Amino acid sequence: MQTSATDRVWQRGDWARLVRLFSMGATVVYAPLGMATVGGQVSVGAALGAVLIGISFHLFAFPLNDVIDLPIDRTNPRRADGPLVRGLVAPSSMLRVALAQIPLMAVALVVAGAGRGALLSWLVAVAALGGYDLWGKRLLVPLVADGVQGVGFAALVVMGGYWQGGPTAITWWVAAYMAVYIVQINAVHGGVRDIGNDVAHGARTTPVLLGCAVDEAGVPFLSRSMISLIALTETAQVALLVAIAASVPRGGEAWWALPAAALGARLFAVRLGRRAFVMRSDRSRMMSFGVWHLFWALTAVVLAPLGGSATWLVLLVLAVYLVPPGLFARLTS
Repeated sequence: MQTSATDRVWQRGDWARLVRLFSMGATVVYAPLGMATVGGQVSVGAALGAVLIGISFHLFAFPLNDVIDLPIDRTNPRRADGPLVRGLVAPSSMLRVALAQIPLMAVALVVAGAGRGALLSWLVAVAALGGYDLWGKRLLVPLVADGVQGVGFAALVVMGGYWQGGPTAITWWVAAYMAVYIVQINAVHGGVRDIGNDVAHGARTTPVLLGCAVDEAGVPFLSRSMISLIALTETAQVALLVAIAASVPRGGEAWWALPAAALGARLFAVRLGRRAFVMRSDRSRMMSFGVWHLFWALTAVVLAPLGGSATWLVLLVLAVYLVPPGLFARLTS
């Protein structure tokens, strides 16, 4: 895919696309959410520090992924508006930005006194996401790579738990949910969405390995194995969310409100996922339902552990989760 001189001009929203602002909230929310799972009094300074670590981690993982995947992204029409694909930024510059985040995060964690457990969890996250970015589409069993990425993001939740004093049962339930959720994003949503281009250019992804394909009209065919994986990841998330809701400490008069809202959101996500499956012949509607499915599935696990948390912490978690995609929509509209 060639880019013209016109393509290489900065436009409204290009900075938002460059840093993947749309998905930044999902990355940043993990560590403060992990703090909330521990309970007790979370300090404002520690919570804000966790937010900054989340922003830095996002600027490490996603630019690195974009640089490594640039050759195949240049063949994908869905990526045509990307600043890297259009040549607005040199890949070497983005690589330097990504790698610079590693020492920055390490120093910040040490200075903040996050503790050994938090540092080790952060190292797991960095190693897992770095490994996924480098070898994710080259492994013989791509589902393993999807799982590695899931473990990486889940480790950010555990990092928040250790930072607050030590993970609880809720911390591990939330981390497990995140791991399954990330597998579902990669193996199901992203894999099915890009399967035509991935097959054409020899990328090894989970849908390709499981026998999925697209017909001449671009309608995806889902194999029985893929349908089984979809059912497994949906069932696992619902079960884990029930475990989280059942484990939330009974504190305050309305401790149950957020876990109940979370269960409602997750059941709504199930319905949206089913609609995406039914709408496979209409790519635009399939992708729209799929995006909303992912949003409500993640919203559910963001809400569930917050029952009984301080009001300011609830508001902070919701703000870092919701503001980036809202800002992205404004900048790119």
